Amino acid sequence: LSYPFLVFVCLFFLSICKKIKKGKEATVVFTTRNRSVMKVGRYFLTTMQRRWVSIDQLAVYQTLEPPTVTSDPTRATALLLDDPWDESFMDGAENDARLTSIENRFENEANKKNWSNDELVANTMQLSGVYIKNYKLDKAESMLNLIMPWCQKAGGPFLWKGLEKLATLRFKQNRQPECAELLETLSLIAPSNIATHSNLTTAYNSIGNYEKALEHIEIGIKLKGGTMDKDDLWSLGLVKKNLGEHEAAIQYLTQSLSEHYKDTPDDLVMIAKVHDSVAAAYLAVKNYKEAEKHYREAHALFLSTVGPDSPLTGTGCSLIADCLFDQQKHSEARSFYLDALKVESSKDGIHCTPLFWLLDKLNTISQHIPKDPSYTSEIQKLIEVSIANLDARNLLEDGNGGVLLQKMAETYLFEEPPNPSRAGDLLRRAKELLMEETSVDMSTLISIIDAELLVAESALSGEQPIENPDSLFPVTDTEDKDTTIKNLTEENQSLKREVARLRGILTTMKQNMKVLDEF
Repeated sequence: LSYPFLVFVCLFFLSICKKIKKGKEATVVFTTRNRSVMKVGRYFLTTMQRRWVSIDQLAVYQTLEPPTVTSDPTRATALLLDDPWDESFMDGAENDARLTSIENRFENEANKKNWSNDELVANTMQLSGVYIKNYKLDKAESMLNLIMPWCQKAGGPFLWKGLEKLATLRFKQNRQPECAELLETLSLIAPSNIATHSNLTTAYNSIGNYEKALEHIEIGIKLKGGTMDKDDLWSLGLVKKNLGEHEAAIQYLTQSLSEHYKDTPDDLVMIAKVHDSVAAAYLAVKNYKEAEKHYREAHALFLSTVGPDSPLTGTGCSLIADCLFDQQKHSEARSFYLDALKVESSKDGIHCTPLFWLLDKLNTISQHIPKDPSYTSEIQKLIEVSIANLDARNLLEDGNGGVLLQKMAETYLFEEPPNPSRAGDLLRRAKELLMEETSVDMSTLISIIDAELLVAESALSGEQPIENPDSLFPVTDTEDKDTTIKNLTEENQSLKREVARLRGILTTMKQNMKVLDEF
Protein backbone atom coordinates (compact mmCIF):
# COMPACT_ATOMS: atom_id res chain seq x y z
CA LEU A 1 0.00 0.00 0.00
CA SER A 2 2.87 2.39 0.68
CA TYR A 3 4.13 2.44 -2.92
CA PRO A 4 0.82 3.56 -4.54
CA PHE A 5 0.40 6.12 -1.79
CA LEU A 6 3.88 7.51 -2.50
CA VAL A 7 3.07 7.73 -6.21
CA PHE A 8 -0.16 9.56 -5.41
CA VAL A 9 1.66 12.08 -3.20
CA CYS A 10 4.27 12.72 -5.90
CA LEU A 11 1.62 13.26 -8.58
CA PHE A 12 -0.31 15.61 -6.30
CA PHE A 13 2.85 17.61 -5.57
CA LEU A 14 3.70 17.84 -9.27
CA SER A 15 0.18 19.08 -10.08
CA ILE A 16 0.51 21.84 -7.49
CA CYS A 17 3.95 22.80 -8.84
CA LYS A 18 2.48 22.96 -12.33
CA LYS A 19 -0.19 25.37 -11.14
CA ILE A 20 2.38 27.56 -9.46
CA LYS A 21 4.59 27.56 -12.53
CA LYS A 22 1.70 28.72 -14.68
CA GLY A 23 0.86 31.43 -12.22
CA LYS A 24 -2.38 29.80 -11.15
CA GLU A 25 -3.69 29.93 -7.61
CA ALA A 26 -3.27 26.79 -5.56
CA THR A 27 -5.41 26.05 -2.55
CA VAL A 28 -3.48 25.85 0.71
CA VAL A 29 -4.63 23.54 3.47
CA PHE A 30 -4.00 24.32 7.14
CA THR A 31 -4.44 22.10 10.17
CA THR A 32 -5.51 23.46 13.52
CA ARG A 33 -6.47 22.10 16.89
CA ASN A 34 -10.11 22.97 16.21
CA ARG A 35 -10.45 21.24 12.85
CA SER A 36 -8.11 18.72 11.27
CA VAL A 37 -8.25 20.11 7.73
CA MET A 38 -9.25 23.65 6.85
CA LYS A 39 -9.08 25.47 3.52
CA VAL A 40 -8.13 29.03 4.26
CA GLY A 41 -7.11 30.70 1.05
CA ARG A 42 -4.96 30.99 -2.02
CA TYR A 43 -1.70 32.84 -2.05
CA PHE A 44 0.91 31.51 -4.42
CA LEU A 45 2.65 34.23 -6.36
CA THR A 46 3.45 34.61 -10.02
CA THR A 47 7.04 35.20 -11.04
CA MET A 48 6.15 38.78 -11.94
CA GLN A 49 4.77 39.46 -8.48
CA ARG A 50 7.93 38.20 -6.80
CA ARG A 51 10.07 40.40 -9.02
CA TRP A 52 8.33 43.50 -7.72
CA VAL A 53 9.46 43.03 -4.14
CA SER A 54 12.98 43.06 -2.73
CA ILE A 55 12.32 42.66 0.99
CA ASP A 56 11.03 39.13 0.50
CA GLN A 57 14.49 38.15 -0.73
CA LEU A 58 16.22 39.07 2.54
CA ALA A 59 18.45 36.32 3.86
CA VAL A 60 16.67 36.31 7.20
CA TYR A 61 13.64 34.65 5.58
CA GLN A 62 15.76 31.77 4.31
CA THR A 63 16.20 30.52 7.88
CA LEU A 64 12.60 31.08 8.98
CA GLU A 65 11.55 27.59 10.00
CA PRO A 66 8.01 26.76 11.16
CA PRO A 67 7.78 26.47 14.95
CA THR A 68 7.60 23.05 16.54
CA VAL A 69 4.99 24.13 19.09
CA THR A 70 2.12 26.59 19.09
CA SER A 71 2.99 30.14 20.05
CA ASP A 72 2.48 31.64 23.48
CA PRO A 73 -0.82 33.58 23.04
CA THR A 74 0.17 36.34 25.46
CA ARG A 75 3.51 37.03 23.78
CA ALA A 76 1.99 36.70 20.30
CA THR A 77 -0.76 39.19 21.10
CA ALA A 78 1.75 41.68 22.51
CA LEU A 79 3.98 41.40 19.43
CA LEU A 80 1.10 41.83 17.01
CA LEU A 81 -0.31 44.83 18.87
CA ASP A 82 3.05 46.60 18.81
CA ASP A 83 3.13 48.10 15.32
CA PRO A 84 6.19 50.28 14.71
CA TRP A 85 5.45 50.61 10.99
CA ASP A 86 1.94 52.04 11.14
CA GLU A 87 1.93 55.68 10.08
CA SER A 88 -0.55 58.15 8.66
CA PHE A 89 -0.42 58.17 4.86
CA MET A 90 -1.80 60.75 2.52
CA ASP A 91 -0.89 61.42 -1.08
CA GLY A 92 1.72 61.51 -3.78
CA ALA A 93 5.49 61.78 -3.54
CA GLU A 94 5.41 62.40 0.22
CA ASN A 95 3.52 59.17 0.75
CA ASP A 96 5.88 57.19 -1.50
CA ALA A 97 8.90 58.62 0.29
CA ARG A 98 7.45 57.68 3.67
CA LEU A 99 6.74 54.13 2.49
CA THR A 100 10.28 53.81 1.12
CA SER A 101 11.63 55.00 4.47
CA ILE A 102 9.63 52.32 6.26
CA GLU A 103 10.95 49.65 3.91
CA ASN A 104 14.53 50.81 4.50
CA ARG A 105 14.06 50.77 8.27
CA PHE A 106 12.52 47.32 8.10
CA GLU A 107 15.37 45.98 5.96
CA ASN A 108 18.00 47.43 8.29
CA GLU A 109 16.36 45.90 11.35
CA ALA A 110 15.91 42.53 9.65
CA ASN A 111 19.54 42.42 8.50
CA LYS A 112 20.76 42.94 12.07
CA LYS A 113 19.28 39.50 12.79
CA ASN A 114 18.30 40.59 16.27
CA TRP A 115 14.70 39.52 15.76
CA SER A 116 13.55 36.13 16.96
CA ASN A 117 11.37 34.17 14.55
CA ASP A 118 8.13 35.34 16.11
CA GLU A 119 9.36 38.95 16.11
CA LEU A 120 10.26 38.65 12.42
CA VAL A 121 6.82 37.24 11.62
CA ALA A 122 5.04 39.91 13.66
CA ASN A 123 6.94 42.72 11.96
CA THR A 124 6.37 41.18 8.53
CA MET A 125 2.68 40.92 9.32
CA GLN A 126 2.55 44.60 10.26
CA LEU A 127 4.45 45.62 7.13
CA SER A 128 1.96 43.68 5.01
CA GLY A 129 -0.76 45.76 6.65
CA VAL A 130 1.02 48.96 5.62
CA TYR A 131 1.18 47.68 2.04
CA ILE A 132 -2.52 46.75 2.05
CA LYS A 133 -3.46 50.15 3.48
CA ASN A 134 -1.58 51.83 0.64
CA TYR A 135 -2.85 49.44 -2.06
CA LYS A 136 0.60 47.97 -2.67
CA LEU A 137 -1.13 44.66 -3.02
CA ASP A 138 1.61 42.69 -4.78
CA LYS A 139 4.04 43.54 -2.00
CA ALA A 140 1.46 42.61 0.63
CA GLU A 141 0.89 39.26 -1.06
CA SER A 142 4.62 38.58 -1.13
CA MET A 143 4.99 39.30 2.59
CA LEU A 144 2.05 37.13 3.59
CA ASN A 145 3.23 34.32 1.36
CA LEU A 146 6.48 34.21 3.33
CA ILE A 147 4.94 33.93 6.77
CA MET A 148 1.61 32.13 6.45
CA PRO A 149 3.11 28.59 6.64
CA TRP A 150 4.85 29.69 9.87
CA CYS A 151 1.58 31.15 11.19
CA GLN A 152 -0.19 27.90 10.41
CA LYS A 153 2.18 25.99 12.67
CA ALA A 154 2.19 28.64 15.37
CA GLY A 155 -1.60 28.82 15.48
CA GLY A 156 -3.38 31.18 17.85
CA PRO A 157 -3.06 34.95 17.37
CA PHE A 158 -0.50 34.60 14.58
CA LEU A 159 -2.84 32.45 12.48
CA TRP A 160 -5.84 34.65 13.29
CA LYS A 161 -4.05 37.85 12.32
CA GLY A 162 -2.67 36.22 9.17
CA LEU A 163 -6.14 35.17 8.04
CA GLU A 164 -7.45 38.66 8.75
CA LYS A 165 -4.71 40.30 6.67
CA LEU A 166 -5.15 37.81 3.86
CA ALA A 167 -8.92 38.36 3.80
CA THR A 168 -8.45 42.14 3.61
CA LEU A 169 -5.98 41.66 0.77
CA ARG A 170 -8.40 39.43 -1.14
CA PHE A 171 -11.17 42.01 -0.80
CA LYS A 172 -8.97 44.76 -2.23
CA GLN A 173 -7.99 42.41 -5.06
CA ASN A 174 -11.68 42.15 -6.03
CA ARG A 175 -11.74 38.53 -4.85
CA GLN A 176 -14.61 38.95 -2.41
CA PRO A 177 -15.82 35.31 -2.34
CA GLU A 178 -12.35 34.22 -1.17
CA CYS A 179 -12.38 37.04 1.37
CA ALA A 180 -15.68 35.75 2.81
CA GLU A 181 -14.32 32.20 2.93
CA LEU A 182 -11.24 33.28 4.85
CA LEU A 183 -13.27 35.32 7.32
CA GLU A 184 -15.67 32.43 7.92
CA THR A 185 -12.67 30.24 8.69
CA LEU A 186 -11.37 32.90 11.05
CA SER A 187 -14.73 33.08 12.83
CA LEU A 188 -14.57 29.33 13.46
CA ILE A 189 -11.12 29.20 15.03
CA ALA A 190 -10.71 32.59 16.73
CA PRO A 191 -12.60 34.16 19.64
CA SER A 192 -15.65 36.05 18.45
CA ASN A 193 -14.84 39.70 17.84
CA ILE A 194 -16.54 42.74 16.36
CA ALA A 195 -14.01 43.32 13.55
CA THR A 196 -14.48 39.87 12.01
CA HIS A 197 -18.27 40.21 11.87
CA SER A 198 -17.99 43.74 10.48
CA ASN A 199 -15.69 42.49 7.74
CA LEU A 200 -18.02 39.57 7.00
CA THR A 201 -20.87 42.05 6.65
CA THR A 202 -18.88 43.99 4.04
CA ALA A 203 -17.82 40.86 2.19
CA TYR A 204 -21.31 39.34 1.98
CA ASN A 205 -22.88 42.66 1.03
CA SER A 206 -20.41 42.97 -1.84
CA ILE A 207 -21.28 39.53 -3.27
CA GLY A 208 -25.03 39.95 -2.87
CA ASN A 209 -25.64 37.64 0.10
CA TYR A 210 -27.67 40.18 2.04
CA GLU A 211 -29.16 37.71 4.50
CA LYS A 212 -25.68 36.76 5.70
CA ALA A 213 -24.69 40.41 5.80
CA LEU A 214 -27.65 41.23 8.06
CA GLU A 215 -26.85 38.22 10.24
CA HIS A 216 -23.34 39.47 10.91
CA ILE A 217 -24.55 43.04 11.53
CA GLU A 218 -26.82 41.68 14.25
CA ILE A 219 -24.01 39.60 15.79
CA GLY A 220 -21.72 42.63 15.82
CA ILE A 221 -24.36 44.80 17.49
CA LYS A 222 -24.89 42.15 20.17
CA LEU A 223 -21.15 42.07 20.86
CA LYS A 224 -21.32 45.84 21.42
CA GLY A 225 -24.07 45.47 23.98
CA GLY A 226 -26.97 46.10 21.63
CA THR A 227 -26.11 49.65 20.59
CA MET A 228 -25.51 50.60 16.96
CA ASP A 229 -22.59 52.89 16.19
CA LYS A 230 -21.81 54.87 13.04
CA ASP A 231 -20.21 51.87 11.34
CA ASP A 232 -23.28 49.69 11.98
CA LEU A 233 -25.48 52.43 10.54
CA TRP A 234 -23.26 52.53 7.46
CA SER A 235 -23.34 48.76 6.97
CA LEU A 236 -27.07 48.52 7.58
CA GLY A 237 -27.73 51.38 5.17
CA LEU A 238 -25.75 49.65 2.43
CA VAL A 239 -27.65 46.39 2.89
CA LYS A 240 -30.99 48.20 2.90
CA LYS A 241 -30.05 49.99 -0.33
CA ASN A 242 -29.17 46.71 -2.00
CA LEU A 243 -32.43 45.18 -0.80
CA GLY A 244 -34.36 48.05 -2.40
CA GLU A 245 -35.42 49.64 0.90
CA HIS A 246 -34.26 53.05 -0.24
CA GLU A 247 -35.92 55.33 2.32
CA ALA A 248 -34.47 53.33 5.21
CA ALA A 249 -31.10 53.25 3.45
CA ILE A 250 -30.97 57.03 3.07
CA GLN A 251 -31.94 57.47 6.72
CA TYR A 252 -29.25 55.11 8.04
CA LEU A 253 -26.53 56.39 5.72
CA THR A 254 -27.12 60.09 6.30
CA GLN A 255 -27.14 59.46 10.06
CA SER A 256 -23.87 57.55 9.75
CA LEU A 257 -22.34 60.41 7.75
CA SER A 258 -23.40 62.93 10.37
CA GLU A 259 -21.89 60.85 13.17
CA HIS A 260 -18.63 60.38 11.25
CA TYR A 261 -18.28 64.14 10.90
CA LYS A 262 -19.06 64.52 14.60
CA ASP A 263 -16.92 61.71 16.07
CA THR A 264 -14.00 61.42 13.63
CA PRO A 265 -13.81 64.66 11.63
CA ASP A 266 -10.15 64.03 10.73
CA ASP A 267 -10.84 60.64 9.11
CA LEU A 268 -11.52 62.21 5.73
CA VAL A 269 -11.05 59.00 3.74
CA MET A 270 -13.75 57.24 5.75
CA ILE A 271 -16.04 60.25 5.45
CA ALA A 272 -15.51 60.20 1.68
CA LYS A 273 -16.53 56.52 1.56
CA VAL A 274 -19.74 57.27 3.43
CA HIS A 275 -20.46 60.20 1.08
CA ASP A 276 -20.21 57.72 -1.81
CA SER A 277 -22.67 55.40 -0.06
CA VAL A 278 -25.15 58.21 0.58
CA ALA A 279 -24.87 59.23 -3.07
CA ALA A 280 -25.57 55.66 -4.22
CA ALA A 281 -28.74 55.58 -2.12
CA TYR A 282 -29.97 58.82 -3.66
CA LEU A 283 -29.04 57.62 -7.14
CA ALA A 284 -31.15 54.50 -6.62
CA VAL A 285 -34.25 56.70 -6.29
CA LYS A 286 -33.11 58.97 -9.15
CA ASN A 287 -32.49 61.96 -6.91
CA TYR A 288 -29.65 63.06 -9.15
CA LYS A 289 -29.12 66.43 -7.48
CA GLU A 290 -28.34 64.92 -4.06
CA ALA A 291 -26.45 61.99 -5.57
CA GLU A 292 -24.17 64.21 -7.63
CA LYS A 293 -23.57 66.52 -4.66
CA HIS A 294 -22.36 63.68 -2.44
CA TYR A 295 -20.33 62.03 -5.20
CA ARG A 296 -18.52 65.30 -5.88
CA GLU A 297 -17.86 65.78 -2.17
CA ALA A 298 -16.39 62.29 -1.95
CA HIS A 299 -14.26 62.85 -5.04
CA ALA A 300 -12.86 66.11 -3.65
CA LEU A 301 -11.99 64.42 -0.34
CA PHE A 302 -10.25 61.51 -2.06
CA LEU A 303 -8.23 63.90 -4.22
CA SER A 304 -7.13 65.89 -1.19
CA THR A 305 -6.15 62.83 0.86
CA VAL A 306 -5.09 59.79 -1.15
CA GLY A 307 -4.57 61.62 -4.46
CA PRO A 308 -5.60 61.01 -8.08
CA ASP A 309 -3.76 57.69 -8.51
CA SER A 310 -5.36 55.85 -5.59
CA PRO A 311 -7.82 53.02 -6.34
CA LEU A 312 -10.20 54.80 -3.96
CA THR A 313 -10.15 57.87 -6.19
CA GLY A 314 -10.49 55.73 -9.29
CA THR A 315 -13.60 54.06 -7.90
CA GLY A 316 -14.95 57.48 -6.93
CA CYS A 317 -14.44 58.71 -10.50
CA SER A 318 -16.35 55.72 -11.84
CA LEU A 319 -19.26 56.35 -9.45
CA ILE A 320 -19.63 60.03 -10.26
CA ALA A 321 -19.36 59.16 -13.96
CA ASP A 322 -22.29 56.73 -13.58
CA CYS A 323 -24.36 59.50 -12.02
CA LEU A 324 -23.50 61.92 -14.82
CA PHE A 325 -24.15 59.25 -17.45
CA ASP A 326 -27.64 58.63 -16.08
CA GLN A 327 -28.30 62.36 -16.44
CA GLN A 328 -27.02 62.22 -20.04
CA LYS A 329 -24.13 64.53 -19.19
CA HIS A 330 -22.03 62.45 -21.52
CA SER A 331 -19.03 64.71 -22.08
CA GLU A 332 -18.28 65.16 -18.38
CA ALA A 333 -19.03 61.50 -17.69
CA ARG A 334 -16.48 60.50 -20.32
CA SER A 335 -13.75 62.51 -18.58
CA PHE A 336 -14.46 60.83 -15.24
CA TYR A 337 -14.62 57.36 -16.82
CA LEU A 338 -11.25 58.02 -18.45
CA ASP A 339 -9.76 59.04 -15.09
CA ALA A 340 -11.14 55.84 -13.57
CA LEU A 341 -9.64 53.79 -16.40
CA LYS A 342 -6.22 55.35 -15.82
CA VAL A 343 -6.23 54.07 -12.25
CA GLU A 344 -7.86 50.71 -12.99
CA SER A 345 -5.48 49.78 -15.81
CA SER A 346 -2.29 49.98 -13.77
CA LYS A 347 -3.25 49.10 -10.18
CA ASP A 348 -2.04 46.01 -8.34
CA GLY A 349 -5.59 44.73 -7.76
CA ILE A 350 -6.55 44.82 -11.43
CA HIS A 351 -9.60 42.77 -12.38
CA CYS A 352 -11.51 42.07 -15.59
CA THR A 353 -14.96 43.09 -14.38
CA PRO A 354 -14.47 46.81 -13.62
CA LEU A 355 -12.42 47.21 -16.79
CA PHE A 356 -15.24 45.66 -18.83
CA TRP A 357 -17.87 48.05 -17.48
CA LEU A 358 -15.67 51.13 -17.86
CA LEU A 359 -15.01 50.31 -21.51
CA ASP A 360 -18.65 49.46 -22.07
CA LYS A 361 -19.72 52.88 -20.78
CA LEU A 362 -17.06 54.67 -22.82
CA ASN A 363 -18.14 52.82 -25.97
CA THR A 364 -21.77 53.69 -25.26
CA ILE A 365 -20.97 57.38 -24.72
CA SER A 366 -19.25 57.53 -28.11
CA GLN A 367 -22.62 56.76 -29.71
CA HIS A 368 -24.18 59.88 -28.13
CA ILE A 369 -21.54 62.57 -28.64
CA PRO A 370 -19.08 63.34 -31.43
CA LYS A 371 -16.15 60.96 -31.54
CA ASP A 372 -12.88 62.48 -30.34
CA PRO A 373 -9.67 60.90 -31.71
CA SER A 374 -7.68 62.24 -28.74
CA TYR A 375 -9.92 60.35 -26.30
CA THR A 376 -9.75 57.23 -28.47
CA SER A 377 -5.96 57.36 -28.52
CA GLU A 378 -5.81 57.72 -24.73
CA ILE A 379 -8.26 54.86 -24.20
CA GLN A 380 -6.32 52.59 -26.53
CA LYS A 381 -3.08 53.33 -24.68
CA LEU A 382 -4.76 52.42 -21.40
CA ILE A 383 -6.14 49.24 -22.94
CA GLU A 384 -2.61 48.15 -23.81
CA VAL A 385 -1.46 48.97 -20.26
CA SER A 386 -4.36 46.87 -18.93
CA ILE A 387 -3.52 43.93 -21.18
CA ALA A 388 0.12 43.95 -20.07
CA ASN A 389 -0.92 44.15 -16.42
CA LEU A 390 -3.51 41.37 -16.75
CA ASP A 391 -1.19 39.13 -18.75
CA ALA A 392 1.53 39.49 -16.13
CA ARG A 393 -0.95 38.09 -13.59
CA ASN A 394 -2.37 35.40 -15.90
CA LEU A 395 -5.84 36.98 -15.76
CA LEU A 396 -6.56 36.76 -19.49
CA GLU A 397 -6.66 32.99 -19.72
CA ASP A 398 -10.35 32.17 -19.25
CA GLY A 399 -13.86 33.26 -20.15
CA ASN A 400 -13.57 36.46 -18.14
CA GLY A 401 -10.57 37.43 -20.21
CA GLY A 402 -12.37 36.58 -23.44
CA VAL A 403 -15.34 38.81 -22.60
CA LEU A 404 -13.03 41.69 -21.73
CA LEU A 405 -10.86 41.28 -24.85
CA GLN A 406 -13.97 41.45 -27.05
CA LYS A 407 -14.98 44.70 -25.38
CA MET A 408 -11.47 46.09 -25.85
CA ALA A 409 -11.56 45.15 -29.52
CA GLU A 410 -14.68 47.26 -30.07
CA THR A 411 -12.74 50.39 -29.15
CA TYR A 412 -10.25 49.63 -31.92
CA LEU A 413 -12.95 48.65 -34.41
CA PHE A 414 -15.67 51.28 -34.02
CA GLU A 415 -13.98 54.39 -32.60
CA GLU A 416 -12.11 57.09 -34.52
CA PRO A 417 -9.52 56.49 -35.75
CA PRO A 418 -10.16 52.74 -36.14
CA ASN A 419 -7.44 50.12 -35.97
CA PRO A 420 -9.01 47.01 -37.54
CA SER A 421 -5.73 45.08 -37.43
CA ARG A 422 -5.40 45.35 -33.64
CA ALA A 423 -9.13 44.72 -33.28
CA GLY A 424 -8.76 41.49 -35.24
CA ASP A 425 -5.90 40.32 -33.02
CA LEU A 426 -7.94 40.89 -29.86
CA LEU A 427 -11.09 39.33 -31.32
CA ARG A 428 -9.27 36.15 -32.36
CA ARG A 429 -7.72 35.82 -28.93
CA ALA A 430 -11.10 36.43 -27.30
CA LYS A 431 -12.81 33.82 -29.46
CA GLU A 432 -10.19 31.22 -28.62
CA LEU A 433 -10.77 31.75 -24.89
CA LEU A 434 -14.56 31.72 -25.21
CA MET A 435 -14.51 28.55 -27.31
CA GLU A 436 -12.73 26.85 -24.40
CA GLU A 437 -15.23 28.14 -21.83
CA THR A 438 -17.57 25.34 -20.77
CA SER A 439 -19.27 26.74 -17.65
CA VAL A 440 -21.47 29.17 -19.61
CA ASP A 441 -23.03 29.20 -23.07
CA MET A 442 -21.03 31.85 -24.92
CA SER A 443 -22.44 31.16 -28.39
CA THR A 444 -24.11 34.58 -28.70
CA LEU A 445 -20.92 36.46 -27.86
CA ILE A 446 -18.94 34.22 -30.21
CA SER A 447 -21.42 35.12 -32.98
CA ILE A 448 -20.81 38.78 -32.25
CA ILE A 449 -17.06 38.21 -32.48
CA ASP A 450 -17.46 36.40 -35.82
CA ALA A 451 -19.43 39.35 -37.21
CA GLU A 452 -16.92 41.85 -35.85
CA LEU A 453 -14.05 39.86 -37.37
CA LEU A 454 -15.76 40.15 -40.75
CA VAL A 455 -16.07 43.90 -40.27
CA ALA A 456 -12.38 44.12 -39.34
CA GLU A 457 -11.34 42.01 -42.34
CA SER A 458 -13.58 44.07 -44.60
CA ALA A 459 -12.03 47.29 -43.33
CA LEU A 460 -8.53 45.94 -43.89
CA SER A 461 -9.30 44.77 -47.41
CA GLY A 462 -10.92 48.13 -48.13
CA GLU A 463 -7.56 49.84 -47.60
CA GLN A 464 -6.51 48.60 -51.06
CA PRO A 465 -9.55 48.88 -53.33
CA ILE A 466 -9.74 46.55 -56.29
CA GLU A 467 -9.74 48.43 -59.58
CA ASN A 468 -11.36 45.62 -61.61
CA PRO A 469 -13.94 43.75 -59.47
CA ASP A 470 -14.84 41.59 -62.52
CA SER A 471 -11.47 39.83 -62.22
CA LEU A 472 -12.54 38.32 -58.92
CA PHE A 473 -15.60 36.58 -60.40
CA PRO A 474 -14.87 34.35 -63.40
CA VAL A 475 -18.57 33.87 -64.19
CA THR A 476 -20.03 33.97 -67.67
CA ASP A 477 -23.58 34.94 -66.90
CA THR A 478 -23.81 38.75 -66.83
CA GLU A 479 -26.83 38.76 -64.55
CA ASP A 480 -25.11 36.49 -62.00
CA LYS A 481 -21.98 38.65 -62.17
CA ASP A 482 -23.90 41.87 -61.55
CA THR A 483 -25.81 40.31 -58.68
CA THR A 484 -22.61 39.10 -57.02
CA ILE A 485 -20.91 42.48 -57.33
CA LYS A 486 -24.00 44.22 -55.95
CA ASN A 487 -24.01 41.85 -52.99
CA LEU A 488 -20.36 42.56 -52.29
CA THR A 489 -20.95 46.29 -52.49
CA GLU A 490 -23.62 45.97 -49.78
CA GLU A 491 -21.66 43.47 -47.68
CA ASN A 492 -19.97 45.97 -45.37
CA GLN A 493 -23.26 47.68 -44.47
CA SER A 494 -24.91 44.31 -43.96
CA LEU A 495 -22.13 43.21 -41.65
CA LYS A 496 -22.41 46.39 -39.64
CA ARG A 497 -26.16 45.90 -39.29
CA GLU A 498 -25.55 42.34 -38.07
CA VAL A 499 -23.02 43.56 -35.53
CA ALA A 500 -25.52 46.15 -34.30
CA ARG A 501 -28.20 43.46 -33.97
CA LEU A 502 -25.92 41.11 -32.06
CA ARG A 503 -24.67 43.92 -29.83
CA GLY A 504 -28.31 44.61 -29.02
CA ILE A 505 -28.72 41.00 -27.95
CA LEU A 506 -25.63 41.33 -25.78
CA THR A 507 -27.04 44.45 -24.12
CA THR A 508 -30.23 42.62 -23.12
CA MET A 509 -28.33 39.68 -21.65
CA LYS A 510 -25.74 41.67 -19.67
CA GLN A 511 -27.60 41.53 -16.39
CA ASN A 512 -27.97 37.75 -16.54
CA MET A 513 -24.70 36.79 -18.16
CA LYS A 514 -22.41 34.93 -15.76
CA VAL A 515 -18.96 34.11 -17.07
CA LEU A 516 -17.13 32.15 -14.38
CA ASP A 517 -17.00 34.12 -11.15
CA GLU A 518 -18.16 37.59 -12.19
CA PHE A 519 -19.90 37.96 -15.59
